[in-house]
Amino acid sequence: MTEGIRAHYDARRPGWQLLDVAGRVRERVRYAQTGGRETRSAAARDVIAAPAGLYRPAADRRPRVLVCDRYVPTPDRDAGSARMAWMLRLLASLCAHVTFVPVRQFAYAEYAAPLRQAGVEVLVGHGRSLDRLLAARAGVYDVVVLSRTEVANRCAAAVRRHQPRARVIFDTVELASTRLYRQRSIGAGGGSVSRERRLEDRAIRHSHVVAAVSAAECNEIARRRCGAHTVVLPLVYCCRPTRPAFDERRDLLFVGNFTHAPNADAVRWFAAAVLPRIRRDADLRLRVAGPGASAKTVGAWGSHVTYEGWVPDLRPLLDAARVAVAPLRYGAGVKGKVGEALAMGLPCVATSIAAEGLELVHGTHLLVADDAAGFAAAVLRAYTDPHTWGRLANAGVDVAAERWSPQAMNARLTALLSETLGMTHMRSPVDALAGSSPTVQLSVT
Repeated sequence: MTEGIRAHYDARRPGWQLLDVAGRVRERVRYAQTGGRETRSAAARDVIAAPAGLYRPAADRRPRVLVCDRYVPTPDRDAGSARMAWMLRLLASLCAHVTFVPVRQFAYAEYAAPLRQAGVEVLVGHGRSLDRLLAARAGVYDVVVLSRTEVANRCAAAVRRHQPRARVIFDTVELASTRLYRQRSIGAGGGSVSRERRLEDRAIRHSHVVAAVSAAECNEIARRRCGAHTVVLPLVYCCRPTRPAFDERRDLLFVGNFTHAPNADAVRWFAAAVLPRIRRDADLRLRVAGPGASAKTVGAWGSHVTYEGWVPDLRPLLDAARVAVAPLRYGAGVKGKVGEALAMGLPCVATSIAAEGLELVHGTHLLVADDAAGFAAAVLRAYTDPHTWGRLANAGVDVAAERWSPQAMNARLTALLSETLGMTHMRSPVDALAGSSPTVQLSVT
């Protein structure tokens, strides 16, 4: 990735994913430089036409599904993308046809190839609006999944105009209003909580089903929007039954994308308030992996923190570390860094915020502490006691295999499709949306 594009993705302001026009231009330029087709070519003009396979034979009763998200999933960069990539691959095996349309169709287009190999139709680089795409395929899709609040609100009008009989699933990924409320409560800034909640409620109101990553967020949605039908679609991990032993490991590991503000806050707090307490009793370092941390941010962490940056494969770091830490002070949804560590057999020490939604037991699956002294003591306990370490490592792999495996997600998606398409009694989304939500333009003008 060029430095210009990296700088764009490091933007911190709310809504940068959809509102940065300069970033869209850079994405389009990079798309062309990396082999993308010129958007005015005949091939680009024809891409919105439905492929022959989209019109299923009468005997094939499997659903046709459209999925919209911010950009092509980047599973090596954030947990939400890893979850979406798994969902698309599993849906392709369950459905007659799966189409994926990113709102930012020039961003990370190089990640489309693995999805296409799995049987997903990925539409990137064609420079056409979602409205035009769906008009050309009017009435084709049985289910439409709109992932994330801003995508749901911007795309729903086009979906209702051209796919009126499709069941709409709003995939929250996280309730950002909860994250913003917690961020403001600790004085760390953040956007408007009330505005984000209104946008979430609007997307919920205009959907048939709401998917969340945890039962806790499903309960919050049901509390806020009585009558909303919710389902849990958690994160997905492949477990590691064999792994390096306790005495073959050292140091601590934090994994996070630093374009996401809670991660930067977490490492800053840990480096200042927790790590000095730990180092009084253990000579160790914190290794930090993930894209987006600036030189100024890294410099403030101190000499006992090593920044690895973005790495294409986290397994060597996960196998080398003895304990993973997740010292998040605010956030929402479920935290991929915790689930991934457990699935890889790496014991984790987390705050209550970092562990929420995973339905894990303190002392059995991981260690939980919220104040600096308690967090440091928990890290030292897992780091220095081989018995505690081994017990946590085994329990983490077991719970990940049971709850977050691809097989578990496949069963959830199968049940969701069956239930959603069979819900003739379910309320329809309100019709007022058609004239009130702008159509997303996927092209840059």
